[in-house]
Amino acid sequence: MSSRGEMPDQEVTDFVLTETDSGHPQWTLYARWAGTYTARNTVVARDIRVDFFDEQGARSSELTAREGEIQQLTRDMTARGNVVLTTTEGTRMNTEELHFGNREQRITSDRLVRVE
Repeated sequence: MSSRGEMPDQEVTDFVLTETDSGHPQWTLYARWAGTYTARNTVVARDIRVDFFDEQGARSSELTAREGEIQQLTRDMTARGNVVLTTTEGTRMNTEELHFGNREQRITSDRLVRVE
């Protein structure tokens, strides 16, 4: 993700980030490693899992990927590398890159997506 050769301003392991709306969880991101790049307002994470929640607070889907990038101001996310999104109903999507628009609460991809 950081192909610019820059070093993060801060690094953490076993990173967890939860986005809430009026105290209700919208999603929780877990990562084995994360680095903050303050100049870009970006957090880069590796070995990620994101749990998405419905309006009742129940987990609705899970996303896993090799790496992810979070825009700190908008909380928009991009997942890259062996991205798998699985719903609680069992639908599974595979692709190399997915984008999550936090304000819209919408997942999109410009890449080929396989749905099972």
